[in-house]
Amino acid sequence: MKPQKKRYGLPLAALFACLYMATAQRGVSWQDSGILQIRVLFGDLIGRFGIASAHPLYIQASRVFARCMLCPEFALDPANQRLPFAINCFSGLCAALSVAILYRIAAELTSSRKAAILAAIAYGLAHMPWWLATIAESYHLSALLIGAETLAAIKILKRGPSLRLTLAAGLFAGLGFATHNLSLISLPFLLAAIVAKAAPHGPRRVISHLLTFAIPWLLCSELCVKWFYSEPMTFEHFIADLLFGNYRAEVTGAAAAPASITAANLAIMSLSLLSPCWAAGLMAVARRLRHSRGTVAAIRSRITAPIIYVATLFVAHSAFLLHYRIADQALFLLPSLLLASALFAIPLTGIRRPWKLAAATAACAVAVPLAVNALLHLPPIASRIIATRARLLPFRDEIRYWAVPWKFDENSADDFATAAIAVLDATPGASVFADSTAAPPLEFKSTFSTSTSWTLYTPWSDTSRLTTECRSGKPCFAVSPIQGYCPIAALATGKVRQLPVAVPCK
Repeated sequence: MKPQKKRYGLPLAALFACLYMATAQRGVSWQDSGILQIRVLFGDLIGRFGIASAHPLYIQASRVFARCMLCPEFALDPANQRLPFAINCFSGLCAALSVAILYRIAAELTSSRKAAILAAIAYGLAHMPWWLATIAESYHLSALLIGAETLAAIKILKRGPSLRLTLAAGLFAGLGFATHNLSLISLPFLLAAIVAKAAPHGPRRVISHLLTFAIPWLLCSELCVKWFYSEPMTFEHFIADLLFGNYRAEVTGAAAAPASITAANLAIMSLSLLSPCWAAGLMAVARRLRHSRGTVAAIRSRITAPIIYVATLFVAHSAFLLHYRIADQALFLLPSLLLASALFAIPLTGIRRPWKLAAATAACAVAVPLAVNALLHLPPIASRIIATRARLLPFRDEIRYWAVPWKFDENSADDFATAAIAVLDATPGASVFADSTAAPPLEFKSTFSTSTSWTLYTPWSDTSRLTTECRSGKPCFAVSPIQGYCPIAALATGKVRQLPVAVPCK
């Protein structure tokens, strides 16, 4: 790649960083994002769901970023109202850098600046990348590092074996594993690329490259951190926990979300493909197939080792994405979408009016979510969607929460926690159970609540005391007093009441 083409990555990263941080959620978050905010606040490097879900590098890097962003305070004080926003902004920074990495990958594959920029814009403005860039999540840091190791592998395939590139690949792959286990999907392909390019130079060269890769990988993957901070266990249990955590059944396919939930996840993922760039790329492919003579030979002549490598990674990540049927399956889309966007830069090389296509992509990135949100809010459709929900969360518009990627005006978790704490402060001796979605915002906000007259129970605490308190006649509440969202023993007492949080009429 020519030096002048490299410079476009930084402006792209700066523009998307401004976009993501301007639209980031201002307060605390629901569910996993709220849990990550709490973990960043207290520096919890392991978490509650096993080592596979620890994401220690994300926690450490997010803490550093939040400290710097909150200067001059330079302290992670839970009473600081800007702390959740600072933590959320770190996702935006990682997302912006991943857009720049995608630009570099696409430019390496196509040698076309305009095609690489279009691919980067299509990815950066897609629904799920923008959605995840506005809340606390580890997926963008993971995608950034997967992209960085992919870029290193492409350079190895194009330019031959280099200890510097192998060292960089090991560094990024190790940091990726310290962030998320998704990095393990790319690992065998990365090693195969290194061995394939070093093998013609003899076995000693292969061994030297493998050692150059392995040392930074082992040092950067934070295996020692995971071992040190985890609960005492045998080495075999540690490896199993490292690979699967609490999700062994889902990873191995022994358990899966219901078909209706999988369908909803696929619908959410499809929103990221509603872009003019994808349509233009498909049309370009169709034109080439229709008008080319000797199509097979023409296609073969254009297929290079880097393209095969990226396509193979795309297939591997996509296969895992479709196999891993969990409730939040759509959040695992980023690596597959990033690799697909890089491949789609290839048919975009012949686009004649790239800036018009870029403008149309930007317009659709705003218009499509608004249109989908409006469509799904039509009474017949909205009532059907709401009827499929086991419960509704206070203050949260379930349709808008998933349909609209920007979150700067989405304050439902913060409003809920504030209202709930006000009710509990006015009910001395009360106990409340909050499920895994509702507990994090309550936990975060209660860390600086002055009242100690009420008790919060979560799925991670000893709920037998809650049952005892219900039987004793103390006021006992639950955010959702229904099976699956409240302990069965507590519900059986018949004394668990709905937490009376007043939601203002719109």
